[in-house]
Order: sequence, then C-alpha cells, then structure tokens
Amino acid sequence: MELSAYITKLFGKDYNNDGVNYIKLIFKITELFLDGKYKKTEIEKQDQELLEKFKNLKKLCLNACKLKSLANLPNLTSITTVNTNLNY
Repeated sequence: MELSAYITKLFGKDYNNDGVNYIKLIFKITELFLDGKYKKTEIEKQDQELLEKFKNLKKLCLNACKLKSLANLPNLTSITTVNTNLNY
C-alpha cells in the first residue's frame, strides 16, 4: 500500500496534500505505526518526501514491512525511536 493511501485510510478525507487540515494533522502526529502496512523493500522517493513533512514525529514503526534498506529514510531530528523488527 502506498504511504499516502494508508495515511488517508487512517485519518480520512481530511488528509490531502495541500489543505489546512493536512497541515494541522501532520504537526499533531508524534507516532506513526506502519507495521505490516508498508510492503516495500525500500522507502520510495515519494514516501520519503511525505515522511519529511512529519516534523514532530518521535516514533516510527516499520515492523514486518519487508524492508531491506533504510537508505531513503528521511533525517528527521525529532525521531527518537525507529522500530524495524521482522523485515526480511
């Protein structure tokens, strides 16, 4: 599943890439659990760009997502925890 589609599913129609609700939502999120939902071997460019917008993200969970590389994980200074268990 694409990251933007999953976020839309989580937060509903208030999520869009340019609206005021989107900006409010992105700044409120401190934890993002994508466990088993992001089925990619690496973080794709458009997903990297989306993750970069989560300026207050403290915890990112990517367990059981089939990731083989975190090379494209954005450098977010707010993140204190990244979980990547069960990726093979």
